[in-house]
Amino acid sequence: MSVHMSGNSVRDRGEQPLVWYASYGSNMDARRFACYIQGGVPLGGTRDHIGCDDKSMPVAETGMEIPYSLYFAGESAVWTGGVAFVRGIAGEQKTKSKAYLITKAQFEQVVAQESRRDYIPPMDITLLRTQGQLIVEDGNSNYDQVLYCGEYQGYPVLTCTSPHLKQPYTKPAHTYIKMITAALWHTHDLTANEIFAYLCTKPGISGN
Repeated sequence: MSVHMSGNSVRDRGEQPLVWYASYGSNMDARRFACYIQGGVPLGGTRDHIGCDDKSMPVAETGMEIPYSLYFAGESAVWTGGVAFVRGIAGEQKTKSKAYLITKAQFEQVVAQESRRDYIPPMDITLLRTQGQLIVEDGNSNYDQVLYCGEYQGYPVLTCTSPHLKQPYTKPAHTYIKMITAALWHTHDLTANEIFAYLCTKPGISGN
């Protein structure tokens, strides 16, 4: 697993705790994810994100696998097709992700933006490690479940998904999948055939 270090250093973050945010959908595209940090309209999007209070870009980024299975469901107003989620139960199937090393406060604000909120209460990382998950606010938004995915280089790996299994599964739009496949190619160094084999069995794509 190769880690790309940015120009920002851990020292720049002072005493702020760091976490890995493991993205598995369109946020695998670094340009799009930058809008969650610095604000603006992301590539292919229509919503103007407020960004984080701390607009420093990630300390590092890397490809990794998380122990939750990927599926596509719902109907995105932006992408006009199914969007990516992971099942909130750890299992044998793993999902390839792109992880960004950011502050805990930045992660909380990214989750808030994913849930179309301005703010969520601070997360208890110790409790998250123990329980493996937590529900944000009322749990009614698409990405209101935070999942603990293990540790890497001494920092917790976290992601977010729907608290409820989304059904029916729905076919994602071509532009959405194109963004994910490009990220898989750049982050995990996969061939076209390997990307196809990885995605074609996922619910929402399988059979479509």
